[in-house]
Amino acid sequence: MRFVGERGNGGERERGSERGSGNGGERGGEIGGFWGDVAVRTSSAFREGRRGTWARGGAGLLVFWVGACGNASGPGKPPAAAPGVQQAPAAAVTAPDAAAKAAPGYRIENAMPAFWDFWQQAKAEPPQKQAKLFRELVIAKHPSFFGDNVISRDPTKPVDLPARIDAFLKELPAHIPVMQRVSASITADLGRYQQTFAAHFPDFKWNGRVIFSVSLDAFDGAIRNVDGQMALMFGVDKIAKLYADDANLEPLFHHELFHVYHFEKLALDESAAPKLYQPLWFEGLAVFVAKKLNPNASAKQLTLSDEMMRFGMAKEAQLAREFLAQLDSSDEVTYRDYFRGSGGRSDIPPRMGYYLGMRVAERLGKVRDLKGLAELKDPELRTLVAKALTELSAQAP
Repeated sequence: MRFVGERGNGGERERGSERGSGNGGERGGEIGGFWGDVAVRTSSAFREGRRGTWARGGAGLLVFWVGACGNASGPGKPPAAAPGVQQAPAAAVTAPDAAAKAAPGYRIENAMPAFWDFWQQAKAEPPQKQAKLFRELVIAKHPSFFGDNVISRDPTKPVDLPARIDAFLKELPAHIPVMQRVSASITADLGRYQQTFAAHFPDFKWNGRVIFSVSLDAFDGAIRNVDGQMALMFGVDKIAKLYADDANLEPLFHHELFHVYHFEKLALDESAAPKLYQPLWFEGLAVFVAKKLNPNASAKQLTLSDEMMRFGMAKEAQLAREFLAQLDSSDEVTYRDYFRGSGGRSDIPPRMGYYLGMRVAERLGKVRDLKGLAELKDPELRTLVAKALTELSAQAP
């Protein structure tokens, strides 16, 4: 949730082709090209969770899930806060101590209790009163989560916050049951998700923030500058909208957190223009990692649509040959065609780079464990990606 980063609405097709829904579009909130986001993710400020320059854009980083999301509350009831949840100084709610111990270094902040307080008071009120309560009970407690730099879909334009709130509230009732389930999983299951990740990547060190909130339909997972610090954010409303009954936070959380871990390892030349093989590897490996950590997750839960899977299985050799010929391209249009839901090509499903990258990772994963895959660097990385694509392209149709 972005060289790898958030999925977005900017230019995406409506639901039915949205990426994270499993139907091919974008998952939420990404703006601009992936080139700018690479700089964000590879910068020391991002790696260390410090203040840094915010460069908009990105490839779809937080790639961000699905299955049963935890212990949902009953209809119309917000999930209860888990034992040990306390108010953090910045008005965010921290995760239980067990979860925090499973993820040393980064801080979990959960703004969903404020949302459920709002919904409990507002669900029977008229739209105008609901909007007022949302400002008072949610935005006022977490103003930095709703700044232009966080929920914007177009960095060239200011956010029309009243319009965004109105549109969000209009759709909200249909998404409440899934939001309850996802929200419950944050307090009930997040510690287990973290422990699973830490077991595979025990050397992960990042002093940033992981935030759960509502994004006003901006993103499911994203990297954002919050209070001058890079944060990994999850939009529970967008997750519910994109994944519906298939929503499962665990694969998404692993996908997105792996992006943070991976960029710690890459040591990219920040002055060089990214090449097309890089998002192929970054996104494909994140999908592969989420699949390995969640072996029962469906393709949709891993951010791969049915359309992508069908096309990939039928046209994999052709797709690999085509991509191989553009491996070192830095063309933004080509990037969008392979990694964004808003690409201009009609002959391939949106975001086929995710599928193809996963297939490359599967091949390289036959002789390396997950940590070893994450540690691959150029020039070896480019050589191995090219070799895997060559092998895929030689397959019989």
